[in-house]
Amino acid sequence: MPISIIFPETYFALHIAKFIEVFVTAFLVSFFLIPPVVRISLTKNLLEGGSKRRVHKKSIPNLGGFAIYTSFLLTTILFLEPSSILKTKFFLVSLIIIALIGMQDDIAPLSPIKKVFGQIVAIVIVLFTTDIQFRSLYGFLGIHELPQVISYIITALIILIITNAFNLMDGIDGLAAGLGIQTSIVMGIFFIFIHAHEWAILSLILAGGLVGFLYYNLFGTKNKIFMGDTGSLTIGFIISILAIQFNELNHSVYFQASLKSAPAVLFAILIIPICDIIKVFIFRVIRGKSPFYADRRHLHHYILQTRVNHFQATLIILLLNIVGICYSFLLDFLGTNKLILIDVVWGFLVVLSPNIYLRLRIVLYKLRHKQTKPIK
Repeated sequence: MPISIIFPETYFALHIAKFIEVFVTAFLVSFFLIPPVVRISLTKNLLEGGSKRRVHKKSIPNLGGFAIYTSFLLTTILFLEPSSILKTKFFLVSLIIIALIGMQDDIAPLSPIKKVFGQIVAIVIVLFTTDIQFRSLYGFLGIHELPQVISYIITALIILIITNAFNLMDGIDGLAAGLGIQTSIVMGIFFIFIHAHEWAILSLILAGGLVGFLYYNLFGTKNKIFMGDTGSLTIGFIISILAIQFNELNHSVYFQASLKSAPAVLFAILIIPICDIIKVFIFRVIRGKSPFYADRRHLHHYILQTRVNHFQATLIILLLNIVGICYSFLLDFLGTNKLILIDVVWGFLVVLSPNIYLRLRIVLYKLRHKQTKPIK
């Protein structure tokens, strides 16, 4: 077993009902908020139209992220203890900034530089007003405790990468929300195991709000909606904070858990969004484009070219992500260095396989066409 904690009966008795309650409350807030958001969006013409990089041709409301954000904020205020809210208040302030950036971009698109600048402002607030930091690599490449300046830099990069990874994965129905649900539930269960009550609640609140949104995004007809940048940036930012706490609380003196390879397990949980953003950025730079240049070279775009539909493409990616989550916990005993190597191989195998498959199909088609070409 990668985690050696056994729940005391009193812990279940005191908290399990609350965990269910926060999940259901967040779900209900999101679920019932989306129909009025759709009506307002249609009335005010706040729609996302088809474009070259979008896979939908029809104009659809794209402010579903407002419901996700509101669900998270309201349920957090309702269920966290006042002392816990005080400890997380600057995180919530930063989240407001992130949501406002997303909302502005959904209504009147911002340039990538302005979006990143706003994110950096939110990150700086987190770094200098909270205790949320990535302080140790726990033996990766022989590195343990990090100097303060390096800790700040790595923390800022982690938040920036994960936030934008989820933003860029929001390209087909259910994908960003599905990955967010998987990640937040896995982290929530981990926080429950180590009795990190506040962080377990925040994880389950996010998961509940995303489930409420996912119903309309995947199955909506009258109230079909996208999450927009408001939703994807909100998800990515919250997940990045949870990810840092996942790494740090594993070795905290106040919480006891026995993950030997916390950074590697964390990497595996987020493997597909992270590897996809790295691959896309590298390919854009190689082609002489800006890393922020919008295109259709993400994993989900290539999978759609293999003639599967949106739902099938989302399901494939989510199943592959589950594989990464499962093997990371099962192989935790290998240690950080070995497990991260496996993570890198697996992650890039997943995100590059559709590219390779499609290129091979083109080559084989050309060969067959050449062989069948009549001889003059």
